[in-house]
Amino acid sequence: MTFREHLFWIFLALGETGLYFQIEHPTIHVGTGLLMFATSGLAYLLYKSFQGAGPIVDAVRYGGGQSQQGIHLSSTREPAYSVHIEPAKIGEYTLHFDKVLYRLDGDGFLPALVSRERTHSDLESVWINLKKQGADPPACIPLVIVYKDAEGHQYKTKCQLCRDVNSDGPGFDLRFIRRGMTGPLEQLRDYFKNRKR
Repeated sequence: MTFREHLFWIFLALGETGLYFQIEHPTIHVGTGLLMFATSGLAYLLYKSFQGAGPIVDAVRYGGGQSQQGIHLSSTREPAYSVHIEPAKIGEYTLHFDKVLYRLDGDGFLPALVSRERTHSDLESVWINLKKQGADPPACIPLVIVYKDAEGHQYKTKCQLCRDVNSDGPGFDLRFIRRGMTGPLEQLRDYFKNRKR
């Protein structure tokens, strides 16, 4: 666990202890103090997670790299670590990004490979073959870029790789969806966001 996650659980435990003292021993003011301290600590952690600190990794474009096609990435604000893209399904095929960028400071590239059983190919060829076979490949493939900051907090950038027949090159375009931190703080933030709806 990271330092911020340790603080989250410490503040949560202090809040529970304060609540216990408030209910069981209302004349002792220790419970009120602990509850106020824990609430302000949790509020600060939530504020920091909403503030959006940490690296920003974006998928810039899909295209040719050193020897094969893949995703061109960009990291801004601060370096990102352990950058990888989760595999995505395209019918019977799986789109892999097997390489991991251990440190991304600026621009980077993750090569793509599409596989089915024991055969490997590039995305453009698979798309054309699916069309020739009468299959209907999805218009967009959801991609999840996972990375960490220097403190070990994990982030995700969600985007879509969409077919674009009008583009120059491999014929795929990237669309940004959202980015954010993962872990207990993100789960708590999502809980409060969903509760407001």
